[in-house]
Amino acid sequence: MPKGTRITALIAAGVLAVGVSACASSREVVVGTDPGGSGTTGDAQSTGAAVSTASLESELYRLVTSQKAYFEANDYYASDLESIDFTPGSGVRIDLIQGDSDGFSAIAKSGDAECAVYVGDIRSPRGYAGSQEVPACRG
Repeated sequence: MPKGTRITALIAAGVLAVGVSACASSREVVVGTDPGGSGTTGDAQSTGAAVSTASLESELYRLVTSQKAYFEANDYYASDLESIDFTPGSGVRIDLIQGDSDGFSAIAKSGDAECAVYVGDIRSPRGYAGSQEVPACRG
């Protein structure tokens, strides 16, 4: 990707994240540390960081954008995050439930917080996610 394009994409992602944070739930989840004290497992349970549902929603919006670009190039959605070179933010785990020519669905988790999103002619991965392309959170 050319340098100017990457900067523009980063700025757009930052604007999206700010916009999502401003309108999303402000509930935060404080995630504890690994009882062994190593903190090296890399998952949300061992980060010791607070991750808001707004952060989970932001990650899912980024995923929707990446998946749409992948679909435009391949006529199907990716079934794994590696195919779209997607790495979730710190303390966030994303499970890609479905990815095929019909659509994709995913769940983002951090501690007890959980959000879901889906796109296409498929079922929502969770009952609380009722609108396509719009991440929704439990609770």
